[in-house]
Amino acid sequence: MSRLLAAVLILLVPTMAWAVPVWPPMDTPTFVAKSKDVLIVRCINPDVLGGGKPDGLTLVGPDGLTLVEVEVVVVVKGDRKAGKTRLGTIGQPMEAGKRYLMASFGGNVFDTGFVAQSDQALVEMPAAFDLKSLAGKTAVQQVQAIFDARRAQVERLLQQLQREKKTLDRTMPKPNANK
Repeated sequence: MSRLLAAVLILLVPTMAWAVPVWPPMDTPTFVAKSKDVLIVRCINPDVLGGGKPDGLTLVGPDGLTLVEVEVVVVVKGDRKAGKTRLGTIGQPMEAGKRYLMASFGGNVFDTGFVAQSDQALVEMPAAFDLKSLAGKTAVQQVQAIFDARRAQVERLLQQLQREKKTLDRTMPKPNANK
């Protein structure tokens, strides 16, 4: 029995040691306080290591980690500098040319010293969002403004999709129509 337990531990310990913890959603002040780095970036390459699908979407590796190349546009929190860099994510989708809020709670993947470890740690910014509107605001206020702008954008997108669904629902065959 002890040999079986030892064998199981030998197999599981390396897996647990390499696992990347995923952070749960949290309120904005807690999010900023726990973050080591909070950045506003423009995505250059959403899948540096390749393996992406032909449609340009990121194909997440078996470990869920993706190396992305970005241009840091604004450093909201942390010691990073503006300019091109590579960062690690847990496979959240990104698209070249779009801007994102990215945060890391610490950790190091791909020797970047950065890993976006939750869906909240990688949030697309609306294209019309004016970065100048963040001037003079605290880090919490800046992040909240971005979260609020994205939430409003998502609500508009949901309304559009609901209208489209309602239209398409009218095309469904009626029961007993083929009898």
